[in-house]
Amino acid sequence: MTWLLRVLLPKNVPNVQIPEVVNFQEMNTMLYETMQNWYQTAEERGKALGKAEMLLHLLTDKFGMVDKQTEAIISSLDEKSLFECVRRLSTARSVQDVIKPMQSSL
Repeated sequence: MTWLLRVLLPKNVPNVQIPEVVNFQEMNTMLYETMQNWYQTAEERGKALGKAEMLLHLLTDKFGMVDKQTEAIISSLDEKSLFECVRRLSTARSVQDVIKPMQSSL
């Protein structure tokens, strides 16, 4: 078990704090909870990336090609911020009208 905690897990999941465990049941519980957290985080990020991609398509349809910097800004936004951008899209006259408020919060 020591090898698993000190060698295998740190090597395969770097930058993750691994708590000390006393037995395999504790370890099983810890791994399950960690995997659930990773899954939830990945699912949330996947949703945000999907919405970012949709916003980029809408911006391209309305204003033409979007530059790389704007793509990076949009890709870094969370779901709530992306939703706010989409709400501004219908009245926006430029890409900056859509993302400018988000740039100040980054």
